[in-house]
Amino acid sequence: MRLHFAALIFAVTLFPASSISADDYDGSSAAMATDLADVQACMAKADGAGDAARACLHRAADACVKRIAGNVSHAAKGACLQRETRIFQQLYRDRVMIGLDWAYRSDADEVDALRTISDRLPTFMATETTWQSYAEAECRMEMLQWSNGNADMVARPACQSRLYAERIALLDSLAKQQGWIRR
Repeated sequence: MRLHFAALIFAVTLFPASSISADDYDGSSAAMATDLADVQACMAKADGAGDAARACLHRAADACVKRIAGNVSHAAKGACLQRETRIFQQLYRDRVMIGLDWAYRSDADEVDALRTISDRLPTFMATETTWQSYAEAECRMEMLQWSNGNADMVARPACQSRLYAERIALLDSLAKQQGWIRR
């Protein structure tokens, strides 16, 4: 029970209530739903392969830019990339919640079978916390390369989307290997 509570606290702190809303995405729930579905379908085809997952990058951002009438400013492109990053963050949150559930159930099954208690849940939580710290630092470093210009508006969200896509692919691969329930 303590581990289940710890996983719940972990999920709430790692993923504050920041799901994608239509207001965040061009003010159009149809556009958001279309882009989210497109990226989800692309990631499903990637099937845990990092290279294939990277092919899903910029799909939502490009669609967002195409919906903007006239000349598209650098700031608008950056906003479209930030919105795409939110899509990848949402997909990542979904995968982590499935992983947390798997780790909790696996640990509980071992306790029920009177085996040595496994530490899948705390290990999974530590891994994802560490990965998030790494991703934040990596993207901050990439952004700093452009600190003298306005390319930093696109560098950080592009980096975040790339790293989230790669992590999602890895978690999908683990889900397949470990038999996690997929949504």
